[in-house]
Amino acid sequence: MRLILVKPMRAGRTTFLLVLAVLVCHSRAATPTVSARAKYYDRLWNIILQRAAPQLAKHPEQAVQPSAPVKLTYRVRANGSVGAIKILSGSSRGFLVETFINAIRSAKFPPIPAAVLKELGTPYADPELSLDGGDFRRH
Repeated sequence: MRLILVKPMRAGRTTFLLVLAVLVCHSRAATPTVSARAKYYDRLWNIILQRAAPQLAKHPEQAVQPSAPVKLTYRVRANGSVGAIKILSGSSRGFLVETFINAIRSAKFPPIPAAVLKELGTPYADPELSLDGGDFRRH
């Protein structure tokens, strides 16, 4: 019998990319009755993930590091431009929060569709995000 020693794997880029892939697939899962607002918010979330992914991939250990939960909201005007970004709970400090805030600020969002504006009843949208270590979700 031959004994083969294997170097233990550390959570790194592969783990991060796997988590990111699961999140993207989960956010694209088909739901039978989805409102126009939910579809638009999914689009915004996917744009934010695309903007944040390169930075998160450069520092996967920080992206999955446990941290205090943070909930934030950001305003998207009817033309797709970003307004205020507010921290609703938690700290604005930290790699994960700064990465997502920068992704939101630098994103080019599509204009809000008329059906969404009608559903919202306002000329803007205020989506929310929850960030908790390697777990990030949109609301």
